[in-house]
Amino acid sequence: MRYFCSFSEVLLCLIVFSSGAWAEPSADVKWLMNDPVTIFDLGMKRADEALREAVNDLMAAHDDILETSSSHFASVQYAYGQKAIELTLGAFLGEGANLPTAERCQKLVNDLQDRLLAAESVTDQRRQRLSQEPPRTSEARAASLVARWFSHQGFERTDRPAGLDARIAGLMQLNVQIFLLSDSRPSMVCSMPLAGDIVTITTGKH
Repeated sequence: MRYFCSFSEVLLCLIVFSSGAWAEPSADVKWLMNDPVTIFDLGMKRADEALREAVNDLMAAHDDILETSSSHFASVQYAYGQKAIELTLGAFLGEGANLPTAERCQKLVNDLQDRLLAAESVTDQRRQRLSQEPPRTSEARAASLVARWFSHQGFERTDRPAGLDARIAGLMQLNVQIFLLSDSRPSMVCSMPLAGDIVTITTGKH
């Protein structure tokens, strides 16, 4: 048995389906569609991914802090007040745990820097084998790392400001924050520049 639709029924179906397929997005969706992603956004995302990978690599070497902690986190954010890009590893120690010594906290933030600059260290080793060049400083390696994070994929702009990578690297701060479960603010913070070697340690509520 065959069924036939009237012209009005066909027209109604077309209106219903076409209106659903071509419905205008909401004002909020339109705003998001028109807000472009920048190289800064991309660089921050790459830095966040690199930080999380570095933290995972540190788990075994610092299991007394990280694996025994109730939880830990990694975050990358721009701190407007300090005009700094902060790469932070935070660890919440388990119940009854004691704060690590200042030396242990310092080693953790030093190792975090080493992990982040590891790819540039490998590049240095290759450059030395090929041309007998001396190792680059941490400042130079950090600038090279920033150049990879905050850049387009597959091409380079010819008008990139000279010295930009070194200046952005100079804004990057590494933080290790240790929390006790009873505290909402870190009980110990070890900080150092990504492109440097001076570690600052603070303890107590602040």
